[in-house]
Amino acid sequence: MLELEGIDVFYGPSHVLHALTAHVEEGEVLALLGRSGAGKTTTLKTVMGWLRPRAGRIRWRGQDISHWESVRIARLGFAMVAQGRRVFPSLSVAENLGIALNPTSPWSLEDVYQLFPRLEERRYQAANTLSGGEQQMLSLGRALVRGPRVLLLDEPTEGMAPAIVQLTHQVVEMLREAGITVVLVEQNLAFALSLAARVAVMNKGQVVYEGRAQEFAAHRELQVQYLGVSTTGLRVGS
Repeated sequence: MLELEGIDVFYGPSHVLHALTAHVEEGEVLALLGRSGAGKTTTLKTVMGWLRPRAGRIRWRGQDISHWESVRIARLGFAMVAQGRRVFPSLSVAENLGIALNPTSPWSLEDVYQLFPRLEERRYQAANTLSGGEQQMLSLGRALVRGPRVLLLDEPTEGMAPAIVQLTHQVVEMLREAGITVVLVEQNLAFALSLAARVAVMNKGQVVYEGRAQEFAAHRELQVQYLGVSTTGLRVGS
């Protein structure tokens, strides 16, 4: 289990996360929801060790990793697909994937190319010449070849064409079926609720609601209260 208990995080003098407490069961997809500026991305960066909490504890399988370096956290099996893709722009597709390749990963380069044929077509092309959708494929593929135990996804469908959104959905479904723990930050509520088992809603740096995705999908009032939007008739993740 991944546990966050009483986490305080600052950007300089700005207090961003306020005694944040949340948990993710191993093998679960958790949708981390909230309005813009609620602290969702900051939470993911803190889990990855990119930001350090001033107070509180982060535990993975009972081990305190609160102040570990990000490289050490990555070696535990944590990976993050950051908002905006963040590929290495001057490196080729193959080089971007090769840097991340973990020989013990159940996903090989061939698996990634089979999943994303466009990447194989462009494997010798510089990453900064790819379209936004292709860069998203590359970011997802780079995470897969690491063989993650925990995958943090930050707005993976933002600005993506419907075909890329559907492909991203298939990848997360595949990870869920493989028992990978996924924390999904996503503004597309229908997308998030169709994949997640539970939701945690953030506001002003705190979790203000936790519950089963099915329950949250059924309550339009809660969606409007916490997110300002609602959707109905969803296929909700298990």
